Amino acid sequence: MRFSSIEAALTNIISYEAHSSDVNCTEFREMIATRAPILMDGAMGTELQRLGHDTTVPLWSARMLVEDPAVVEGIHQQYVQAGAKVITTNTFRTTRRVLEKAGLDISHRDLVGTAVEMARSAIEKAGVDRQMLVAGSIAPLEDCYTPDLVPSHGTALSEHAALAADLFEHGVDLFLIETMNTVVEAAAAMEATSEYDLARCVSFVLGTDGCLLDGSDLASAARSMEGMGADAVMVNCSSVKVVSEAIKVLSDSVDLPIGCYANIGRPEPVKGWEFIDYLSPEDYGKAARGWVDNGASLIGGCCGTTPEHIAAVRGLLDHR
Repeated sequence: MRFSSIEAALTNIISYEAHSSDVNCTEFREMIATRAPILMDGAMGTELQRLGHDTTVPLWSARMLVEDPAVVEGIHQQYVQAGAKVITTNTFRTTRRVLEKAGLDISHRDLVGTAVEMARSAIEKAGVDRQMLVAGSIAPLEDCYTPDLVPSHGTALSEHAALAADLFEHGVDLFLIETMNTVVEAAAAMEATSEYDLARCVSFVLGTDGCLLDGSDLASAARSMEGMGADAVMVNCSSVKVVSEAIKVLSDSVDLPIGCYANIGRPEPVKGWEFIDYLSPEDYGKAARGWVDNGASLIGGCCGTTPEHIAAVRGLLDHR
């Protein structure tokens, strides 16, 4: 299934007019200022893979936006029903760079519009009575786990600016700059989003040593993002063990709200993910409770997590 340019444009106009990003952004900033826990959603790409859909790189999760967006919508809806407050757009791999690598002659603007619409539609169909927010995902332009491939600052700035413009145009409530493996690219993404009055959360992926994958110190990276005006600093797509230590570092390093969403398993170069080192929803929830106890106010799940994991975290947060 694919939207024509006219259909996508009409859908985007309706979606944008149906909510107010300015209001929701203000609400998000007010929420995180209280430091009370806010539950984000879990993985999209690995859920698609788990369901048997094609997630081969470079498209990864974006392929389903082209072939069957309703599947993406359904996964979003499960996370809403599991108790998430923030739903992240499936825009991890919707850049012009990725589409060209995949040999697809598709408008990145229209694809981002489809991603945002699937998130909004899922929220509406879930019918929950709580205020929901949509975070626009901005990911590394190249492989998340290969910092040597990070483009120059100028190139990264230009390409991230294009995605940021698409996300803003289609009405996201905040930017989630995620899985950043270098300060250089994180800074470029921060600069690319600086012209919009939306909250910006920046999240780094770490190695087993607790440093960014290019060897940079997490505390220094976090302070750098704080200096650039980030609304929150986080870590993601690292193991529960690594994340649990990283939260303590963030808590000691910045005065901003902090957060995390860990993975379960490890990257696989063709399909995208290998499901190993299984962690039950109950055990993931217990880990998340520890993150909150150590200062995290934004909690969710990354690759390998499921709606059941998010529901378990919701349950524990509700009974703290």
